Amino acid sequence: MIIPPLPKDVSNRQFLSKANIVMKLMSNYPGDFIEKISNAKRRIYYERKVVRFICKHFGEEPKQMDNITVDDVKFAGVGCRIYIPNENARKNDGAIIFSHGGAWLHNKAKYYDETCIDLASKVGCVVVSVDYRRAPEHIFPAGLNDCWSVVEDFCSKSHKNYGVNNRKICVMGDSAGGNFSAVMALRDNRYKTGYIKCQVLLYPVVSCFECESPSFQECDALYKNTVLLQPKMGTRAVLLYLGLPATKDNIKKVLSNSCATEEIRRHPNVVKNLNLSLLPKEILNSEHYTPKPHPPPDKEFAEMFSKAAFNPDFAPLFSSDEETIGMCDAMIVTCQYDVLRDEGILYAKKLKRLGVNTEWKNYDKAYHGIFTIKGCELQKQIFDDVANYVVRKFNEEDEVLKEKEGKKNDSKSLVKDISLESEKNSTHHLDDSGYEDGTSSSGRSSSDS
Repeated sequence: MIIPPLPKDVSNRQFLSKANIVMKLMSNYPGDFIEKISNAKRRIYYERKVVRFICKHFGEEPKQMDNITVDDVKFAGVGCRIYIPNENARKNDGAIIFSHGGAWLHNKAKYYDETCIDLASKVGCVVVSVDYRRAPEHIFPAGLNDCWSVVEDFCSKSHKNYGVNNRKICVMGDSAGGNFSAVMALRDNRYKTGYIKCQVLLYPVVSCFECESPSFQECDALYKNTVLLQPKMGTRAVLLYLGLPATKDNIKKVLSNSCATEEIRRHPNVVKNLNLSLLPKEILNSEHYTPKPHPPPDKEFAEMFSKAAFNPDFAPLFSSDEETIGMCDAMIVTCQYDVLRDEGILYAKKLKRLGVNTEWKNYDKAYHGIFTIKGCELQKQIFDDVANYVVRKFNEEDEVLKEKEGKKNDSKSLVKDISLESEKNSTHHLDDSGYEDGTSSSGRSSSDS
């Protein structure tokens, strides 16, 4: 039994080396066998049990913090975990609405307790973590709609119950949760609801139509079949989320880039945004990357996949310019050792091209999942960068509100001054007859008599 090696310079390598062995023996190899004799869905059900077992017996319980209250609540009927800093820990009146990762298939909000408690503590704000419905039981767009329902409910009314300013809302998520958060921001702009101040997308899924980019080829060369996110794993998740057959053949068709019709490949939103030449030169010049032409589409499967996947609510990289221009500010985090790196970079490029205030940070030696796995300085740096970004955006909104309040007060003062001056200029003297300016009912001035 072979345990594939990890990149020598990957961050937190000691932890990953142990996880590489544990996950191979407990999840990957048994999962491969289950999928072979049964199907992909059965594999997912087994893998969930493994995750629960590991979290229960090997996962560290989050530290109980006296200054953070954690509750299970519902917004718009959707289960959530809410993390509320007490008066001493509350630094601002904003809120983060967090969508957890897990390939749309795995994890629950409670598995992210430590991350959300740390966010609530570091940013000093309320954090709402959405326990959305997962595939394959609930396919696209069920989980997505759950997240949007929470955004609508919390931002329109429920924020008042927690002392939150609904002008200071950040949507945040990792991986599949980053996909949801990107679409939340897109919907907010599309529907002109104006709920969201900023979006933080941590190694998000935004496309899934290009599997021969440098990041995919680097995975094949440097960390194939390791515990790090693998193309086959991600593709299986995409198919199950979209409600398509996650067969071995269909996975191969996606990975070979024969999953899109010629019409989709020529679509302006694809041509403009899924353009690998826009990637940084140092990535395009990677020794592990060789540009490859797209093969002819597999006609039947390409029709089916394109119809399901070419939807901006699944692949926000392909949203129209019109529905993207004017979107809220964005921070996009990508990692060196992540097959999703390049589509995340292209999404940042798209937002910048369309005038969206975007901060993109790519972290060398980082890997898919690093944000929630403690144990190295790089994780702490990324976490601090994200928290500081959110604080900065909330503070910017405070400055905007102060400026508006100042202008409002100046306006009131000006109106008051004008009113006083007007009263002064319109003062009249009445004679005994009761007429202004000493004019009597006869029409003569009293001075004429």
